This record gives sequence, structure tokens and C-alpha cells, in this order.
Amino acid sequence: MINECPFNHNNRCVLWNDYQVAQVALHEAEELCSSNWNEISYLLDRVQLLESLLKENGIDIPE
Repeated sequence: MINECPFNHNNRCVLWNDYQVAQVALHEAEELCSSNWNEISYLLDRVQLLESLLKENGIDIPE
């Protein structure tokens, strides 16, 4: 992607600005996704632990 506008050499290309904004948004989304996945994994481990404790003690797991 080029930084200069092919139609007007005095200005920056609007597409280039859009590209840069999209790159920043993608980077932030990747960080959030990673953090969310870590939290989901932790919570799933907790649920599995709690379910196993309930089963060991003969307590039915509600649906």
C-alpha cells in the first residue's frame, strides 16, 4: 500500500489512512481476543472443578 495518493501528490491517500486505522483496530482486537480466551479458559477450568466436586459428593448438577 502506498502512502501517496496517485491522484493528488500533495496529499496523503485516504485509503492509506483507512489502512492504518484498520491495522490498529486489528491489533487491539487480537489483544482483546487473547485476554478473553485466557479468561474463558480459566472459567471453564473452574466449572469443571466444581462439577467434579459436586459429582464426588453425590450432588446432582442442575441443567
